[in-house]
Amino acid sequence: VTANYQEVPVQILQKVINASSTYTMTRSVKPLTLGDVPHIEIFVDWVIAEKAVSGKSPYLQGIAAIKEGSQVLPKYLKEYASRNGVIITEFLEGSGVVESTAPESGIPEITVLSGATAMDLCSALLRFLDYQPAKDVDLRIFNLNRDGFNVACHADLLVKKDNRQITFHSKVLPPQFAQILQENSIDVVTFDEKDSKQAVIEKTLAAIKIPFSKGIFLYPEAGQTRNLRTTISFPAIRITRDRSFFHFIDFSMDQYLYQMLYNKWAV
Repeated sequence: VTANYQEVPVQILQKVINASSTYTMTRSVKPLTLGDVPHIEIFVDWVIAEKAVSGKSPYLQGIAAIKEGSQVLPKYLKEYASRNGVIITEFLEGSGVVESTAPESGIPEITVLSGATAMDLCSALLRFLDYQPAKDVDLRIFNLNRDGFNVACHADLLVKKDNRQITFHSKVLPPQFAQILQENSIDVVTFDEKDSKQAVIEKTLAAIKIPFSKGIFLYPEAGQTRNLRTTISFPAIRITRDRSFFHFIDFSMDQYLYQMLYNKWAV
């Protein structure tokens, strides 16, 4: 391998790698991708790849040339990539290979909303949102003194918000009963046995009038793409609370990715 003084280090490295019978080093034409959910894309300049390998995953390394220390990827993101079969190496102009030296602050634990039934999930969500749901409440529909007889219906959960009450039911109420409750400032929410976890969360948030959105969320968002090096996307239901984004997800979020989401974008 012959190198001359006009070549930058990465060009010399490419010559060395391509002289091997085992590896190739080529310009990257698309970002390196990791995982399906969440989906990670890491933008690099060069890719070192192992040639045809039988019986094992081929070696893959991304090489990035950066001009500012602020562009260095967090250590925990590189570790996540490494555990998923991709090595990331960064060259800082004028310094050589660099690693992130930024302190890694702590992150809160990921809350798990668990429950065997839709009502259990609803109750867990309400408690997470700082409501105190009452269980197994009887609601008076007809009164002996007013109507000549007593009739009550059962609510699995009841919460109060402002000057209204919201009740959650596992069985559909007769329309007349639901109408009477509405007239008495009691909103009624019914869960169908076919409701998914997502549907339960959406119905609960809508009932207590917390705005939410759902879909595939991409970080960084539009307007935060200066020195873009990596993106993370995943499906979720999202609310804004305490100036942070809260996401309800149905997959296991890697702790390293969570650290990056939390530290960089208050997720």
